[in-house]
Amino acid sequence: MKAFCTLNQISPSVDTAEEVLKDILPRTTVKKISISTIQKVVSEHYSIKPGFMRAKKRTKEVVFPRQIAMYLSRTMTDSSLPVIGEEFGGRDHTTILHAYEKIRKDVQTNPQLSQEIAEIIKKINIEGR
Repeated sequence: MKAFCTLNQISPSVDTAEEVLKDILPRTTVKKISISTIQKVVSEHYSIKPGFMRAKKRTKEVVFPRQIAMYLSRTMTDSSLPVIGEEFGGRDHTTILHAYEKIRKDVQTNPQLSQEIAEIIKKINIEGR
């Protein structure tokens, strides 16, 4: 890089380094994680039908995985609260916020849940490739 900068009479910078190294370093493309991928992986993890993520059903067996998926959608995507709400059957943005806050607090106090979510995140990252 020093030689490149000296020959071209430019100052070293991050942009210059990226330009010099672009042909040497492997290109890594980051695929965006979709809300539907999160819903699919969480559904599989908790052995529920993926359609329940969008359904109005409010049994404990469905609500908790749905809240996990909402939490992960909020943390793993750039989607807005209304967009996430739409993906979960037209739920209000306050429902998404409630789920996010609930799971966030539970993760802080429950190491088992924290580990479970880490496993789900690994599966989502594999699925999203």
